[in-house]
Amino acid sequence: MFNGFLKQSTTDSVYLGPFVDDTDFKTVETGLTIANTAVLLGTGGALAAKNNTASAVHRGNGMYVATLNATDTATVGELMIACDITGALPVRHKYMVLEEAIYDAMFGSLAAGFDASGQVTTGTIATDAISAASVSAAAVSKMRAVRELVVDSGTVNTIVDAALTEVEDYWKGCRILITSGSAISQVREVMRFGATSNTLYLAPDLSASVTLGDTYEIIPAGDSMNSLVVFGIAAGTPTVTVTDSGLTETQDNKYVNRMLVPLTGPAKGEVAFIESYDGTTTVGELTHTTLQEAMATGNHFVIV
Repeated sequence: MFNGFLKQSTTDSVYLGPFVDDTDFKTVETGLTIANTAVLLGTGGALAAKNNTASAVHRGNGMYVATLNATDTATVGELMIACDITGALPVRHKYMVLEEAIYDAMFGSLAAGFDASGQVTTGTIATDAISAASVSAAAVSKMRAVRELVVDSGTVNTIVDAALTEVEDYWKGCRILITSGSAISQVREVMRFGATSNTLYLAPDLSASVTLGDTYEIIPAGDSMNSLVVFGIAAGTPTVTVTDSGLTETQDNKYVNRMLVPLTGPAKGEVAFIESYDGTTTVGELTHTTLQEAMATGNHFVIV
């Protein structure tokens, strides 16, 4: 039977019982003599008599109080109390001994562990306390914290930020939340991240361009269709053929029969089907069914 918590290396009193007659199994025993040697303690090893030499005192209805001293409560962890007295059924109790600071934070008269709202107050995590050595590789590979950043320059579909120094497409699939400026509160998906230019490419367009000093957050998106979507930026004035050096797939015809959808420019919203892809001699060249309007240099598109 679990009875509560005790503070490490601290004198305390604990209830034992109820002690019940061992013949009728119901009459409480109120006049027992329970010496310290009859109150056995265990912390995982053999049971031994409690060190405080005082006998247990009856307090009512077969309940006795026994005093434990600092030696009795010296070991953090589960503390078993066993008491077998002639004429009464055996009594067993379990307590959990807590380290002093933890006990005080939870139960002390000025406990700082919880505020009025029930929130836990914690100390500062030491520098480098969380490291690759203390977190599994699998966990590290899946952890991406929200980042709060400031725009250097941008448009309705790009954010340039020199603070982004990750590898190519590191942020692809994440969400961007604009937190100040003309496009505040809008959320867009990162279709590509250009490491060389420190540029996030967004879709769909924001309602207004981001500018120097606007703030934004990068939010992990979890599972995303982005993993199946390829984002591109057109070169030249393509109507039938699109070239984008950012398409680094080297397998010929990798994207055949997939759809090409312009996101910006005159052909925005049209759909064409990819008929061929050159991944060897002219990496990034797509041939597709004719668009009604030609895309211009810099227009964004997706392959879905």
